[in-house]
Amino acid sequence: VQSDNGDNRLQLGGFLQMDTRFALGDTQERVTDSFVMRRFRLMLQGRLARHFEYFWNVDFAGGQVNNRDIFFDTVFSPAFRVRVGKQKPLFSYDRFLLIAAMPMIERGMSTNVATDRDTGVQVLGDVAGGVVSYSAFVGNGTVDGGSSEVDANESKDVVARVILRPWARRRASALNALSVGIAGNTGMQP
Repeated sequence: VQSDNGDNRLQLGGFLQMDTRFALGDTQERVTDSFVMRRFRLMLQGRLARHFEYFWNVDFAGGQVNNRDIFFDTVFSPAFRVRVGKQKPLFSYDRFLLIAAMPMIERGMSTNVATDRDTGVQVLGDVAGGVVSYSAFVGNGTVDGGSSEVDANESKDVVARVILRPWARRRASALNALSVGIAGNTGMQP
């Protein structure tokens, strides 16, 4: 639902992922046959007054409510945004992908050494029509693979990333989706 000029918008969405686990021929019943609700997410996102965007992603799977993402963006231009709240620090490509857009059912091993979600402030943008994308994040910090909403110590994490897409503006080129990036992070978590 949106206003005629697109300055105000509200989108609702959801995602459900279920697994079944059955061991055929398990006469000794070593494996418990089951259905598992891996992800049951409700997503709410939108825009207010053209320059303010919001995103809320809540997961109901596992018998508990978990705020996966909840952040607000101030959109000055495509080249400069300020994001505040619980979010994915843009370090790991696997973490960056939306769960509904992943090519495989599980994430890669690199996610074991990258923060899942953290609460903080991020500046990000696309420059030169998407040829260069950047982000810089300062957050509470959390352990590898972890997610947090509150700070457990005085340390903070810093994450930065730059991605180059040399042929992004050439839609007819077979290389227009080619990206080269570098990311780094630092922080100490006890």
